[in-house]
This record gives sequence, C-alpha cells and structure tokens, in this order.
Amino acid sequence: MDEKRKDWRARITLSARVYIKDVFISALVEDVGGGGIKIISQYKFTPGEPFKIIIPEFNPTYIFDAMVLECISTGISGDFITRASFEKDSKKECDKLLTYLIRRFA
Repeated sequence: MDEKRKDWRARITLSARVYIKDVFISALVEDVGGGGIKIISQYKFTPGEPFKIIIPEFNPTYIFDAMVLECISTGISGDFITRASFEKDSKKECDKLLTYLIRRFA
C-alpha cells in the first residue's frame, strides 16, 4: 500500500537566511512542507542540530525553528542539501506560508 503525505508541500525556490550557532548563513529553500524543509547551502549541518530559518522574501517575513534530519554533499561547489523537520511551534507558521504560496502562485 502506498503511503500518502499527511502534509502539504511546495517545490519552490526561495532565498533564505539560516541562523545557527550565532551566525547567519545564506541558503536556498528547495522544498517546504507541513513537516519540514529542504535547503541548499555551503554549510555542513550536523543531524540533530537546531536552527532558525528566515524567509524574508514575503511580507510578513516567515521564521521557523527546525531540527536537522540529514545533510548530504551535492558534490558540486561545496554545496550541501539539508533536510530538516519543523519544531512543533513552527508548524502553524508553515501552514500560513503554504497557504500564502498557494494563493499567490497556484
């Protein structure tokens, strides 16, 4: 039996800033959904590491608390693809962003 996704997701490219260990890092959001986010950056994250992701592209700016699930090298230019899950308090904020994206771009 195929498993169905329980959450919405959007494959969209957005600029983002990651705040981790008192440092801001530039990143690109590749995929966002109710359960988590996938980003590309030149920072090698450690699984289990908490961070904040800030998406300033829209008004209001969206800010999420997330936890790293995995970080894999792309093998290109020192980039890494990082999958992270949203912390419980950020899921409502994610729903707001997904609703906004659907209304604006669908």
